[in-house]
Amino acid sequence: MRWDDLFDDLAGQAGHQEHLERETEVADRVRREHATVALFDRLRAAGGPVRLSLADGSVAVGTLADAGRDWCLLRTVEGQLLVPVHAVLAAHGVPGWSAAPQGEVAARRSLGMVLRALAQAQTPVVVRLPVGAVVGQIVRVGADHVDVDGGAGDVSTVPFSGVVAVQERG
Repeated sequence: MRWDDLFDDLAGQAGHQEHLERETEVADRVRREHATVALFDRLRAAGGPVRLSLADGSVAVGTLADAGRDWCLLRTVEGQLLVPVHAVLAAHGVPGWSAAPQGEVAARRSLGMVLRALAQAQTPVVVRLPVGAVVGQIVRVGADHVDVDGGAGDVSTVPFSGVVAVQERG
């Protein structure tokens, strides 16, 4: 009788230890999974309005219209706003989960590709910087910079890292 109690107790301790190890393993896997999620994937998962605090001190509020690996396009009250992810200082209204991974073609759409499309369309733009803005038309897009012609040959070269947002000039 005492042996039965002893073996039952040992089995219970082993079961408890196994349960603790399983919980630890699950928690480690969840942490590893969270470490692979990019901000733009969480932005893409937002079903409603998001509020982005940007590097120029402004706040952009809108719904996500599109996103690439290093940019997002917000539909705001004022129009559409192209925001490089590096210019987002804080995001509010972003869910704790992420959207499913983009397809291979969509995942390759970079900030440079979007800026080249704006240049090809000859869209007049305002390129917002951390301090000030450059107004004109995008005429060239390099690997890490964009040239904006403000008219009369006044071309400003802006590194991608200096772009806070791009909006159509109204």
